Amino acid sequence: MNSHPRILFVDHADSFSDNLIAALQARGCPVDRILSLPAPEGENLSLPPHIAALWSARAYQALVLSPGPLIPESYPFTKRLLDEWPEERPVLGVCLGHQMLLWRDGYTLGLVADRPVHGRLENIESVNPSRWLKDFVDGGFAAFYNSWAVHVSQMGSESGAGTWRLLSRSGDFAALAEHKTRPRIGVQYHPESFSSCRGAVLLDAFVALMQGAALD
Repeated sequence: MNSHPRILFVDHADSFSDNLIAALQARGCPVDRILSLPAPEGENLSLPPHIAALWSARAYQALVLSPGPLIPESYPFTKRLLDEWPEERPVLGVCLGHQMLLWRDGYTLGLVADRPVHGRLENIESVNPSRWLKDFVDGGFAAFYNSWAVHVSQMGSESGAGTWRLLSRSGDFAALAEHKTRPRIGVQYHPESFSSCRGAVLLDAFVALMQGAALD
C-alpha cells in the first residue's frame, strides 16, 4: 500500500473540517474533499468527474466522514458513499461521521442533554483495546460538540451482540467505537482539537491503519 494513503474526505459543511483535513495532511496524507449537504432521500447525487474517476479506480485508501450539523438521516449522499465503499478499506467517522457509521448499522441516537452544550470537555474512560488502532488506548479529557450520541447499552463487547464494540465511553455514551470485522472507526469527540488528550495519537493510529501497519 502507498506509504502516503490518499483520503476522500466527506465534508458536511462543518467549521472543523479544515482543522481535521490539516491534521491529516500534516501526517503526509493527500486529501480530496467532497461536500455532502442535507438533501431529501432519493435525490440524485453524483460525484464530481475528477473524484468519480479516482473512486472508480479505487485510488482512495481511506474514507473520512466529517463532523456536521443535524442527524445522519439528513445526508443520503454520505450513506450512498458508505454503501459503495469497499469493506476492507478503512473509514474514520468524527462526531456526525461517527453517528453516521453507527446509525447505518442499526444503532439509534439519543440526546445527550436537554439543550445543546457544545465545546465541552469530558473525561474519557477506556473500555476495550482496539483491534484496528494498533497500541492505541483512549483516556483523559476530550472536546465534544455533539447534541446526539449512542448510549453504551447498545454497544457490544468482542463476543457480545451487535456489529460494533465500545472502545471508550464518556458517561453513558460511546466516545470511541469500532466495527468488529471491518476497519471502521467512529469517534464522537474531536480528535483534531488540542483539548482532546489522545486525539493526536488516535489520528496517528488511523494513519498507520491506512498504511496497513495494523491490519491483520
